[in-house]
Amino acid sequence: MYRISEVGSLMGVNPKTLRYYEEEGILVPTYVDERTGYRYYDQQAILCLWQTLIMRDAGMSIRDLKDVCDGQRIEEQIGTLKRRMTAIRTTISLLKQLEQQTTEYRVMENSLPGGLYLRHKLVAKGPDEIFSAFMTLFDMALERGLEVDRRRPPFARFTDIVFQHENIHCEVYMPVVSGLLSGDVVRVEIPKAVSTVHHGDYSKVEAAYDVLQDYVDTHDLDIVDCPMEFYVFGIRDPQRKKLVTTVFFPVE
Repeated sequence: MYRISEVGSLMGVNPKTLRYYEEEGILVPTYVDERTGYRYYDQQAILCLWQTLIMRDAGMSIRDLKDVCDGQRIEEQIGTLKRRMTAIRTTISLLKQLEQQTTEYRVMENSLPGGLYLRHKLVAKGPDEIFSAFMTLFDMALERGLEVDRRRPPFARFTDIVFQHENIHCEVYMPVVSGLLSGDVVRVEIPKAVSTVHHGDYSKVEAAYDVLQDYVDTHDLDIVDCPMEFYVFGIRDPQRKKLVTTVFFPVE
């Protein structure tokens, strides 16, 4: 048997937290000394606490924990955690891109998780029309009653592998939660790709393409689809000086 202070020290939590869990009926002491009021926990209780803390670290609420203890909404909880896990991966990816605040390009090997996207095709006179096309996608989503999926980033795909400065044939994609497959709603998945991040002036983004092309040639990779660009921050900057652009080459 372990006293509450020992359990708190062992598991890295404040005894007040353990008392709170007791009040909520999530963790019940194995034994309470009626004379002193001291609470004691056996090994099974500690293991139960361990599982509880893991679920709390995963973002589950007290209500969620109660439902799990009662054997309710388990499948729903799994679905929620899977969606949260996807969002966490996306956030980590965004932060990694922002982390590269240097003029040097670092090439990464990664993938694009599969999912549904709302697509809009256009021939853009320049970058400004590409960025404006994302606003068009928001309008299209509203018209079709589609919900944007915040866990995945929007991107632009260029149908010509050679970098173009004007008359750019491209497609812009907005991730959506669900929808019927059609000409506008498509499923996209890129199992393998190489990417690098360009910070700042978009007019100089061509340098990122050159870096990726050199990497592909050096590592004997084949480009299997057209390049894509992901825009993290700074789209609203009219001069595009704060834009963070990830250039993405699908390869095998």
